[in-house]
Amino acid sequence: MTRQTKHITWFFVSIVLCLLILMGVYAIIDYVPEEIDANLNHRGIDTPMKLLLGGHLGHFFKFEFLGNINWLIIPILGHALWRWKRLQQWERAFVFMYILTFGLIALRGYFNYRYMMTLLPVTMPVVIYFLWNMLDGEAKFLRKYAMTFLLALILFNSYKYSPFGKTAATGETVATAEAIASTTVKQSQEQLEKLEQIKNRTIGQRIKDKLIFFKDAFLHNDIPHLQKNNERYIINPNNIAGILQYIDQLPLEKGRGVLSNNLPAIYYYTNARAVYYWCEDDFYYRENGPNFLFKDRDYRAVHQHIVNELKCDYIFTLDLYNAYSDEFNGFLEAHCTLEYQNGVGHQLFRINPLD
Repeated sequence: MTRQTKHITWFFVSIVLCLLILMGVYAIIDYVPEEIDANLNHRGIDTPMKLLLGGHLGHFFKFEFLGNINWLIIPILGHALWRWKRLQQWERAFVFMYILTFGLIALRGYFNYRYMMTLLPVTMPVVIYFLWNMLDGEAKFLRKYAMTFLLALILFNSYKYSPFGKTAATGETVATAEAIASTTVKQSQEQLEKLEQIKNRTIGQRIKDKLIFFKDAFLHNDIPHLQKNNERYIINPNNIAGILQYIDQLPLEKGRGVLSNNLPAIYYYTNARAVYYWCEDDFYYRENGPNFLFKDRDYRAVHQHIVNELKCDYIFTLDLYNAYSDEFNGFLEAHCTLEYQNGVGHQLFRINPLD
């Protein structure tokens, strides 16, 4: 066997091994169990194996959001550790910092894929750089085939998790929605549809939404005239600045505040006292750490807890966020009055007095 034939053989063996690993990972992370937690399913960590691959090791294997070639850095790191003594000083520093950063994310940031993206700008260039350098000398002719293979993987992954790919995947989206609907975490069909719409937005739509959000947030700072209509105060301009200024001018008594549903802007742009809460996880945060709000409480008890214990008279939220919790959404409808809403869905609810 000539040296060139040996290179070609190892190249195709590596491709086959890569495809087998990808098929196995896809089968695990795309699996939807019969009984699931809607919250964990939305995050892609609703089974032990999905928690491992899509959670703790999500930087490598959370293909839907981070692509399907990051995991190729694992053998590169293994090779670097194997020849540690022969590495240059800067290479040792890079490997050490990469592993340390990944370990921190795997242990503490696995619950949300945005933390896993921290290393993304580093990982992909490193994979391409080392693969390019490995195919050097007599194996240089394989470079174009290797890059074409990586490009094909990226394009396949982008299509698979696009709305077109999901629709073509034998009713995958429908099956997921039906599975979520059958779980003990009850959500209305309207809320499920909202969640699917949020999840299935293309990258272009997400970028467009963000650009509109930031343009409106920072370029429009006026508070339009409020018109009273059936006890509901509604405004239309698409900006967050107006509602934040409105919150800053609320006639709150000393020590009273606002329950903020995953909208930390209230801390930076207002002087209002605020309690952070996230309805999807049902956690609010105080000095003693996270606490449940709705767990083991009916709506009346929740109302009393918010008003008396948390000392909040208003709730600041986003209509899309409300869809993540049927209990939270139901409480807003039953015990609150919408006082302010802008065109992109930021809402301020006034908590009604108990009957």
